[in-house]
Amino acid sequence: MRLVAYVAAVTSVLSISAGVGMAEPTRVGHPMGVRGGTCGTEAVSSPLPSGSIAHHAVSKFLYVNRCSGGCQITAADQQNAAMNITAVQGIPRGQNYTVPEFKNFAGQTGAAADAEWAQIVACVAETYSYFDVQVTDQRPSSGTYHMAVVGGTQAAIGLQIDGLLGISQLDCASALDNVISFTLADAHRPLAGSSQNYVRDLCTTITHEVGHAFGLQHEFRFISDNSSACSDPMSYDTGTCNPDQRYFR
Repeated sequence: MRLVAYVAAVTSVLSISAGVGMAEPTRVGHPMGVRGGTCGTEAVSSPLPSGSIAHHAVSKFLYVNRCSGGCQITAADQQNAAMNITAVQGIPRGQNYTVPEFKNFAGQTGAAADAEWAQIVACVAETYSYFDVQVTDQRPSSGTYHMAVVGGTQAAIGLQIDGLLGISQLDCASALDNVISFTLADAHRPLAGSSQNYVRDLCTTITHEVGHAFGLQHEFRFISDNSSACSDPMSYDTGTCNPDQRYFR
């Protein structure tokens, strides 16, 4: 069953399944806002749902899109990142949406926002570097890829969910290919407090939402010692740590 994950690579060593889009109260200090639930435990040997793709067949390319001049997105029942089509649950179908261009912490676009944008892309690339995920902010000319749209608020994509900072499509039993995730940059800015925090929080949300496309679940604690998993990008538990950057465990 395909579900929505609120708000990150690929390798079979990492957990399969992800979170259900059930809105819960915002946790103070949590960079991704609204907390999602979990899909439950899916056996690795379970048959793949129709339309799902085995991990090894999923594209390793991640296109981080700052929406220069605005991104035109269409909502339909079948996702297609290359065609700017999203199938994220909850976004009204059959409509076109415009996600505004990425703004830096000061609210500036274009060249003025280049420095912070470069830091965000570098952070996402470093976080995924252990898993052969190729991160770029230039749209690939061919093939399939994941697209992380960064900009705007939930209103730009027709949603009304309290505290929403990011959203993506997921499949509880498998990774997905050629999908779009949304990191709502304009919703992060009032909460960040500084340019440094803004870059960190956007990196975390992008990484988290894309992780659902790669089949990753939410993390709440380390199984071995029952402690906080707050250093993991997929965590909704800040615990006692507030790292400058999160890494997959």
